[in-house]
Amino acid sequence: MDRISLDRFAHGPKDPQDAPNRFVCMCACGCGMPIHELDVVIECQLTKDLYYSDDCFLRKSDIRHVWAGTREDAT
Repeated sequence: MDRISLDRFAHGPKDPQDAPNRFVCMCACGCGMPIHELDVVIECQLTKDLYYSDDCFLRKSDIRHVWAGTREDAT
C-alpha cells in the first residue's frame, strides 16, 4: 500500500524560488554572455544598456590609458 503524506505542504504548486531566474538580455558588448533576472550587472546610464561585467563595459566604451597632459598612449 502506498503511503500518503498528510503534510499540507507536501502537495501543490512548485515553489517559484526553485525555478531558475528569467533571461533578461544578452550582454551589450557582444561577448555572448546571458544576463538573467537578479544578476548584478553594469548599466550604462546614458544608453541603459546592460553589461555582464566591468570588463565588458570598458571594452565597449572604447577607452584607452593616456599620460595626463600629453594624451600619449600609456600602454
